[in-house]
Amino acid sequence: MILPEWKPVVVLGAGPGGLSIGHELARHGIDYVIIEKGKAAGESFTHYPRHIFFGPWLNNTLPGSNVGWSWKLRRATQPAYTWYLGEYARRNRLPIQFETTVHNVEKTPHGFTISTSQGRIECALIV
Repeated sequence: MILPEWKPVVVLGAGPGGLSIGHELARHGIDYVIIEKGKAAGESFTHYPRHIFFGPWLNNTLPGSNVGWSWKLRRATQPAYTWYLGEYARRNRLPIQFETTVHNVEKTPHGFTISTSQGRIECALIV
């Protein structure tokens, strides 16, 4: 994906929060892009120890996901949650610009200009 010159909304980070926001923006028909410095959605979770547990799936399930009741009270493991975030981004076809570092954000009269390792993008709103 090539970084566009303009998007109404730019979401910084493809972690659980960024993916959830992207899902909701798409659901409401709002044009946006997610900028992620890593190579995959939720990549920061790969840096956690593999044996770590997060809270139950009930608390970690993103909007639009269908997690069976038998899993909702189980705790998410690092490998499972990392896989889940990547699969969520793919399944929902979220527009993510990977391997893009944000260098600077400037407020402009019409919104914001974001300087990144892949060029500049202007937007009305940053999340």
